Amino acid sequence: MPKSIVLALMILVLVFCGVSIFFIFSKPKFKQPLKNNTDLQRYQQKEADLKKDLEEKYRADLVSYQVMVRRLELEKNKQKELKDKIMEATTKTK
Repeated sequence: MPKSIVLALMILVLVFCGVSIFFIFSKPKFKQPLKNNTDLQRYQQKEADLKKDLEEKYRADLVSYQVMVRRLELEKNKQKELKDKIMEATTKTK
């Protein structure tokens, strides 16, 4: 085998060894398990707070929607009354 191919293979093996050593030692940093019960409790508390916030937002959005529907109905009624008045006025003048 030519020396250049052997040298390239050796460099490749060294690079792979370096990468594998890096991943072996850095693996715990990628996935850090919950260390103790307090971390788990904190996580569960945050999850419960988020759920509560989402429920409150849903309720507030529902109330806003109901108010908007009611306002739309009132505006439709006003518009209908105005149309009726206009129709009465035009029929009286004829």
